[in-house]
Amino acid sequence: MENFVRDLRAGVRTLAKKRGFTIVVVLMLAAGIATNTAIFSIVNGVLLRALPYQHDDRIVTVWQTAPQRGVEREETSPADFFDWQEQSQSFEEFGMAEPWGHLLTGEAEPEALRSWVVSPGFFEALGARPFLGRTFLPEEYQPGGSAVVVVGYKWWQSHFGGDRNLIGRKLTFNNQPTTVVGIMPPEFEYPPGRELWAPRPRRDNDMQNRGRTF
Repeated sequence: MENFVRDLRAGVRTLAKKRGFTIVVVLMLAAGIATNTAIFSIVNGVLLRALPYQHDDRIVTVWQTAPQRGVEREETSPADFFDWQEQSQSFEEFGMAEPWGHLLTGEAEPEALRSWVVSPGFFEALGARPFLGRTFLPEEYQPGGSAVVVVGYKWWQSHFGGDRNLIGRKLTFNNQPTTVVGIMPPEFEYPPGRELWAPRPRRDNDMQNRGRTF
């Protein structure tokens, strides 16, 4: 212990005499600590921290490979997804989501929201249950079905002050009266930054184009 104290004092005296060098060392240490903190935050968020869903250890993302094109991993097409959904015997649920956009009008200033349109099985595959209301009924996934949406917790709080009467209310999205049927819990953010989810009906060209992926 005495040797440690003696070495520590000697080091402090040396650094005090060479202030320019000391500043560089301190800055390097600060930069190193900041970098390590940022890396840990990313690793913790992506790899270490459990997903905020039920049975998160049983949730997987399914990708395609295309060795003939040198592609090890790519997103799938609607046609392949529907084939997997109908033929697979290894998965309890399959869910697909497509990036979308909803323009809210009639509520003060128009607002563009980042959204996803999702297939049957999306919420079930994640084991996600709404905080209020419900998700989508089977008939709402059909072409021409009722216009309905599920909204995110943060958006509900920031725009409607947590008003529970939002459930069942009609808002105008993309020039169409749309009923809010559910509000997701605060921990549900899949993918991050999305504020709204709507049903994705199967389209006429879904089974004709296996090259378009998302």
